[in-house]
Amino acid sequence: METTSELSKLYLSEALIQLMKTKDFAKITNKNITDRAGLSHITIYRHFDTKEEILSYYLARMFKQWKEDWQEGENMAYQLFTFFQRHQEIIGLLYRAGKQYLLIDQLLASYDYGREDSNAVAYSKLLMCNF
Repeated sequence: METTSELSKLYLSEALIQLMKTKDFAKITNKNITDRAGLSHITIYRHFDTKEEILSYYLARMFKQWKEDWQEGENMAYQLFTFFQRHQEIIGLLYRAGKQYLLIDQLLASYDYGREDSNAVAYSKLLMCNF
């Protein structure tokens, strides 16, 4: 069961995604988000510093669910393809907002990639991933 804090974060992140469907990301205000989420205005400041953090939270949940749904023995490329296909609307919103780097960051984090990793280490982590 989700805590009240987690539910608030979820509502805020889903509200931001909904707003991004109809409004330019730069023009979305914190008040727009909390109004859409049905939460008090102060709630957003308790959980996030930026709208990008809200998106990162949303993406982290997506990737967490993907890991939980991972089919043992299934081709990794196929799993990635189906993940991106399933979430193409969200990915499109990120690209339209110029925030696609958040998706890449979450994908790399899923493979335990560290920015200090060499290309060889990063590649080996990808090959050895064990969801």
